[in-house]
Amino acid sequence: MATSQTSVLANRTPDKKFGVNKPNLFLDLLLTFKQKMTELCVQLFETGLIEHRRRQAEVNSFFTGHSETTAEIMHKETELFWEFDKYLKELKKESATALQTDHKAELNKLQKHLLTLEFKLISQIEMMIKELDMVLTDMVGTLISTFAQCRELEDKYHEKVQEIVTVTIENVSRNHGVEDLADDAKMVFLDKETVMSALTTAHENHLLTIGDRENQLITHANSWKSRFIKKLQEKELQRNRMALSLIITSLDNYEEELHKLFNR
Repeated sequence: MATSQTSVLANRTPDKKFGVNKPNLFLDLLLTFKQKMTELCVQLFETGLIEHRRRQAEVNSFFTGHSETTAEIMHKETELFWEFDKYLKELKKESATALQTDHKAELNKLQKHLLTLEFKLISQIEMMIKELDMVLTDMVGTLISTFAQCRELEDKYHEKVQEIVTVTIENVSRNHGVEDLADDAKMVFLDKETVMSALTTAHENHLLTIGDRENQLITHANSWKSRFIKKLQEKELQRNRMALSLIITSLDNYEEELHKLFNR
C-alpha cells in the first residue's frame, strides 16, 4: 500500500490545491518527515546523554551533602558525649556529701540534646532524598517531551498524506488529470475505503511504535529511580537505628555509672 502511494504520488499531483503537475510532492513530504524524525531521534539520544551526566552530578551532590550533614551532626553528638564524660570525671572527684545532689537531670538533658540532633538529621536527610527524587523525576519528563514531539510530527505527516491521498482518490474517480497513472494504481485508488483504512492503520502503527519505545525508556528510568530512592531510604533507616541504639546504650552506661557513684 505504501509503495503504491509513493509511486503514484511521487510523480505529480494533478490538483490546483497542491499545484498542477507539481513533481515529487509526496516524495518531498516523505523525505522531510524522515529528516525531521531522524533529528528528533538524535535529539532524544543526545538528551539522554546530557540527562545521564546531570543525573550522575545530582547523585554525587546528594552523597556529598549527605556526608557533610551527617558528619556535622555526629561531631555535635561527639562533643555532647565528651562533655558528659568530663562531667562524670568531675563527679568522681566530689565528696560523698556533694553526690547526694540528684544529677539525673544532667543525664536527661544529654538524652534530649542527642535525640534532638538525631531527629534533625533524619529530617534533613529525608528532605534531601525527596529533593533528589523530584530532580530525577523531572529528568524523565524531559524524555517524555521529546516523544511528544515525535507524535506531533507523525500526526502532521499523516494529515498531509491523508489530504494528498483524498485528492488523488477524487481525481481517479473523476478520471481527471490521472492519465499517466498505471491501471493497477488507479484500481488501488478506486477502493477509497481500503485506501483510507490502510492509511489509518499505518498511522496507528507508527504511533504505537513511538509509544512502545517511550514506555520502554520511561519504565526503565522510573524503575531505576524507584530502586535507587528505596535503597537510599533503607540505608538511612539502618543508619538511624544504629545511631539510636548507640545513644540508648551510651545513656544506659552513663546511668549505671551515676548509680554506682551515688551508692558508693
